[in-house]
Amino acid sequence: MAICYTLRMASVPVAQASRFAELESVIQRGLATFVEVGAALTEIRERRLYRDGFTSFEQYCKDRWGFNRQRAAQLIGAARLSTIVDSPLPSEGVARELAPLKNDAPRLRAAWAEVVAEKPKPTAQDVRAVLRRVTIPDDEGPDESSAQALSDEQAQAAFDALSDACAIVADLKPPREFLAMLPGSVQEYPLIQLRRASAWLRAFFEEIEPDE
Repeated sequence: MAICYTLRMASVPVAQASRFAELESVIQRGLATFVEVGAALTEIRERRLYRDGFTSFEQYCKDRWGFNRQRAAQLIGAARLSTIVDSPLPSEGVARELAPLKNDAPRLRAAWAEVVAEKPKPTAQDVRAVLRRVTIPDDEGPDESSAQALSDEQAQAAFDALSDACAIVADLKPPREFLAMLPGSVQEYPLIQLRRASAWLRAFFEEIEPDE
């Protein structure tokens, strides 16, 4: 349900104000389809059409529509995925499963083609099963054949980001409680990257803490 608010449009050009109203009508129709909503949010964010009533896109999403930036990012990402594959994505859950391949269009199209070849009307679980087969080695270990070459500076930056991520994870509630806090079913979330990260971390600690 949208949250009521007062928005001043006086300093926004008429054409932009009109376009903003059109885009908001797409969202207002009850979040009709995730693709339309994601596309509308993308344009609002990129053109900063929210700026005369809100200080940031995050504030706009929270105050106008009642969801956080993560939720907006999910919708935007799902809409972007729909422009890459060759047939419509049937649900947002399906889009979330495909999200790990969002930066690799050829693999994304190939994986989606295999999914629809097996299941013309796939569910998120169907997509997950196919992606697990085509993107993760049988032992779920790190894929060294596609390892990214990094400079010393990039390696340091990656380690710093990894340390920050681990600090966040260390402060989370126990897994059972954390899963209970997630909106929707955990099965709706793309877990492939988490599995790869887990495998990489196991290999990392084997290197720095070898068995005696």
